Amino acid sequence: MILVTNDDGIDSEGLLRLKQALSDVDRVEVVAPNRNWTAAGHTKTMHRPLRIAEVTLADGSPAYSSDGSPSDCVALAFLGILDERPGLVFSGINKGPNLGSDLTYSGTLAAAMEGVVCGVPAVAVSLADSYQWDFSYAAEFSARLARHILENGLEKDVLLNVNVPHVPRPEVKGVVVTRLGKRIYRDELIRPRLLLDRRRAPGWRTRGGHGHRRSARELRLDHPDPDGPHQPHLDRADQRLESPAVLTSRESRVTSHEWSIRRP
Repeated sequence: MILVTNDDGIDSEGLLRLKQALSDVDRVEVVAPNRNWTAAGHTKTMHRPLRIAEVTLADGSPAYSSDGSPSDCVALAFLGILDERPGLVFSGINKGPNLGSDLTYSGTLAAAMEGVVCGVPAVAVSLADSYQWDFSYAAEFSARLARHILENGLEKDVLLNVNVPHVPRPEVKGVVVTRLGKRIYRDELIRPRLLLDRRRAPGWRTRGGHGHRRSARELRLDHPDPDGPHQPHLDRADQRLESPAVLTSRESRVTSHEWSIRRP
């Protein structure tokens, strides 16, 4: 069974498109936050009850929504709110890329990391665009990657970070397995209101790693431990990997009761 979650919230179209694509591969369960947690990092709720609601997604399928963080949602799934333990976690499809140092801020990556903490492999999927959101190819590729993982196996301590270019399908050149680079930010303190203005370097470049491929028409797939024991396996995987129906996401509806879980 595949667990699907995200950091953009239960109503995100990217979540719905990912769930629909993966449903053709295996059983899918959705546990996602009830609001946007972008840039929340690996946040864990420790000092209050977590509330969970049964909701209906825009395509009529059931899901769970929590007032906790993306990491909380994954933890709840493994703690027993589902009737089966997930064997694989997919987080996304995120609106915007997650490159280099972005991984330390990303709620999308944090949810996937929580899957690894719980003992299963995980994949974070991001659409590398900031203005237009066509999730078709990202969802299609996610399904192919999930099928590849389920058929060939993947070590339980591996997290894959996938960035999909926002270009027409015929212009995608392929899949490149890369090393994690360091994102270059141009933060600026604006006075007198003391606002932090985050500015990125032109071209979203990073020092080393997949950041240098930002403008390429290729999917970028990396493992956050670039020098770890799994890199040779990933280096061999990039040649093995290649139209779901369009569905506009609508606001989810709460259809059942709500309960709380208190952590000791």
